[in-house]
Amino acid sequence: MTQTAETAFELGLEAENDTENQTERDQEASAFAASLEDFDPEEAISQQEAANEAEKAESKAIDEGSEAFAFMAINTYESVLQMAHPDFKLTDEVKQKAIDSYGPVIKKYGPQLMATMGQYQAEISAGLFTATLAVQSYQQLKQLKLEEQRQEAANDDQKEPETNATH
Repeated sequence: MTQTAETAFELGLEAENDTENQTERDQEASAFAASLEDFDPEEAISQQEAANEAEKAESKAIDEGSEAFAFMAINTYESVLQMAHPDFKLTDEVKQKAIDSYGPVIKKYGPQLMATMGQYQAEISAGLFTATLAVQSYQQLKQLKLEEQRQEAANDDQKEPETNATH
């Protein structure tokens, strides 16, 4: 084939490809035009407003849930420390600062954290009970040893006068 024939052949293929591409573009344009005929701007605005309201409600629920979770966490902390001493109490100001500090972190990781916490609620409760049991047992043993030492000291004090009287 000569150079001219090759060029003509290539141009023929390109022209054929251009015709196919034009047909595809025409079909896409027709489909887009048909979708515009069904388009209702008021409905689209209404759908967007509904989506915005749902997003605001979800955000509010996450905020409230984060605050409630932080409140529960600080009260649990206080309860654990009250096992060490029943008179221990955090002030309302300290609790509020804790809630304000923990809230954003809980909000950031909240959905995953709350899902995990919910999934392992039984294990967490058992762990807290075990910690409570251990602390209370330790305190009781400490108190029993202290009472035992006092009793021994009292017994020693009673024995000393008897020993001194016999000498």
